[in-house]
Amino acid sequence: METDPLVSEWLAGYQSDKKRTVNATYFTLYLEYTGSKPQELLEQRDAHLTDGFVEKRVLAFGSWLATEKSKPESVVYNARSAINGFYGFHRRALQYRHGELKMPVPKNQDFPLSLAHIQACLHAAKLREKTLISVAESTGLRISDVIELKRGDIEPFLNDEPPVAFWDPDIGVTTIKERVPAFPFLHSTAIKYLREYLATHTSEWLFPTENGEHLSEKEANRLFRDAFKRTGFKTGNKRIRFHCLRKFTIGRLQDAGVETNMWKMLVGKKVLEKPYTSNQLRDAYVKALPKLDPEVLTNNHVRVEGLEDRIQQLEHENADLKNQLNDVIRKKSIDVLMDLYKQNQKEINKEAFKASMPASAALNGQKPVQEAIRIDGAEILTLKALAKTFQQLYNESKHAN
Repeated sequence: METDPLVSEWLAGYQSDKKRTVNATYFTLYLEYTGSKPQELLEQRDAHLTDGFVEKRVLAFGSWLATEKSKPESVVYNARSAINGFYGFHRRALQYRHGELKMPVPKNQDFPLSLAHIQACLHAAKLREKTLISVAESTGLRISDVIELKRGDIEPFLNDEPPVAFWDPDIGVTTIKERVPAFPFLHSTAIKYLREYLATHTSEWLFPTENGEHLSEKEANRLFRDAFKRTGFKTGNKRIRFHCLRKFTIGRLQDAGVETNMWKMLVGKKVLEKPYTSNQLRDAYVKALPKLDPEVLTNNHVRVEGLEDRIQQLEHENADLKNQLNDVIRKKSIDVLMDLYKQNQKEINKEAFKASMPASAALNGQKPVQEAIRIDGAEILTLKALAKTFQQLYNESKHAN
């Protein structure tokens, strides 16, 4: 393949040796996938200019890389782009439908929430935000499932003993993304805020907007970020988004020792084994409650950990403020010192001038005319002014003590 002129001419168009090497590797994999030679690829393209055969095969090649070769999204995208480059170089450019060949979105790491973060968010949030956050954290549902909950899904169960199951044991809640059933629970904190919040509106949606629709994913993300921002916690280079709540809930269920298929059923992820009963799921959720419910008494140690984190942050902020204050004091001290020095320098120069003035000028009533100072040089006068200045500062500090 490396000696094939169709390939070498195409690769020669890249200035970077690394780019040529990487694209050659991608192309070798493509030849392996198609079982064709470079010339055959171009002939196949000529025979399928309008039916999308080659485009579909390049997309399938990317899927093969992801599944069979375990390549990440970035590699899949770059490999498909390299193959497109080969066809384009030989004037057989491929045509894709809108959205078929999407560049992968860079994934920042999500900020790992602790129960202390949740508690701080609820303390800083407004009622709608408190309810939204507590429902999401309690259930572990995705943002799309939370915002599409209706009043009728929840309200009939608000007087039940928490944790509350608001679903049919045989059906659960059908998730929007994966279309699999979820069997979530609402803990006592979520129930408390729901009772208070539902009394403020009459919409059919659990989280309505002013135009009568349910809350959008964008707005739900914004509400959570705003509440988190008010806590004062720093996230570094990690991102805060609604999905962090789902990750938190899954993590706490795992920490509590809930079996994999159980927590997957609770939050709405596909399971292959036989489902558990609703009572078994409830028992598993109750086991995790000390790590989930922000208001249970056993969370005191978590609150302490959160306070320690916050105290550490405040200590850093305090140190920064001290440095800034010292800079201000230092600058102010220099300004005061310079003002005092200029005043003393002026007085000493005046005394030196009087001493250097001819005595006859004063006796005869003549107007003094400033002459070059004859008693002391300029350097000595400067030193005298400085000495006087520091003597004054010493006396003031001694008096203050």
